[in-house]
Amino acid sequence: MYRIEVIRFLTRHYPISDDMALWRAHIEICEYFNMTPDEAKSHILHYLSDKTNNKQLLEYEYPYEFLNAKLSECTKEVINKNKTDYVNKGGEWVFELNLGNKCFWVRYTLVWKVFENRYTPKYYDIQGIIKTWLYDAFKLRDVTPYFPNGDSIF
Repeated sequence: MYRIEVIRFLTRHYPISDDMALWRAHIEICEYFNMTPDEAKSHILHYLSDKTNNKQLLEYEYPYEFLNAKLSECTKEVINKNKTDYVNKGGEWVFELNLGNKCFWVRYTLVWKVFENRYTPKYYDIQGIIKTWLYDAFKLRDVTPYFPNGDSIF
């Protein structure tokens, strides 16, 4: 539906390069065209496949895919009506949703640090990516992502 408009948008704002900031293009397309992350990815891959043979760009893991994969590896543990933990198979908490104080805690070593290394080192960019994902995954608007000091929320 939006294929031509998205291609024009990408061509104007994102020249193809080896260090193309796909995560930023992905988020902007989701927001600008009001698309789901999967729709945006489809359009970006179509654009890239027409412009390049760079397999690394074509096989890129988008931030939302990374977060969905982390969440799918977790077991949901409801602590009380306001607090839910998402725990991996090793028994470590990965995410904690606290509706009482509107916080979404993210384990630094398992998630936040990966964002710093793979996508962007900027705190507010990471927070924005996770906040957008929270809306797509949980329909939560007023919850803010944080990571605790020392990877402990206690």
